[in-house]
Amino acid sequence: MAGGVVSIVVLCPTRGRPRQAAEMIRSLRETAHLFSTDVVLVVDHDDPCLHEYLALPGQFTEAAGGFPLRPPDRPRVMVLGPDETGDLTRATNSAARRVWDDDVIIGHVGDDHRFRTPGWDKAITAALAQPGFAYGNDLHQGPSLPTAVFVSAVIPRTLGWFALPVCAHMRIDRAWKRMGEELGRITYLPDVVIEHLHPDAGKAPDDPGYERARAGWRADKRAYRAWIEDGFASDVSRVREAIWTS
Repeated sequence: MAGGVVSIVVLCPTRGRPRQAAEMIRSLRETAHLFSTDVVLVVDHDDPCLHEYLALPGQFTEAAGGFPLRPPDRPRVMVLGPDETGDLTRATNSAARRVWDDDVIIGHVGDDHRFRTPGWDKAITAALAQPGFAYGNDLHQGPSLPTAVFVSAVIPRTLGWFALPVCAHMRIDRAWKRMGEELGRITYLPDVVIEHLHPDAGKAPDDPGYERARAGWRADKRAYRAWIEDGFASDVSRVREAIWTS
């Protein structure tokens, strides 16, 4: 990743929450310092709020952060077809496949994340000068879990997935952390605040989306354990070879 500024593409799978997604975008644009930073909302084709999502980019035309240099690129909306989605993991992986051919940094946040630290994207780019994983402080899980993760594209490109495909929603953050630790390529940035406004943190009301995620936690826990026992070592080996030769 040497030789200039590497672009960051932040993916945000979201369903039924266009207002929350708009607030996430606003927080990102007000704190990003690199014009190469991009944000993409990942939306299902059958989302009941699809028309509201498609209208969002038009709301972000002015320069953000009070710097009238030029308007940052508008947020994009990626609409997934019926064979590309069904749960958070499938949606995430479908979206990641569309961007990982370039040597970018791929971020993953929810519509309930808010970017609080000016220049967070510069800090992430510096942390990933060598391929790996990086994450900031979500003011809830802190160093324990990367609820908003940033990953060098070579890693998911090598694996064929960005989010652990045997899980539907839960434990994908544990997989990112476990792999990063095993590789010795994960950086926690305590001063980079990307706040997670989650019900478990007492910062948001519950809704059907959170309920769906919790409903599958037992199955995701079993699937994660099976991957640790049977697939983790080989996945780490493939990534290690790829990042040491990239």
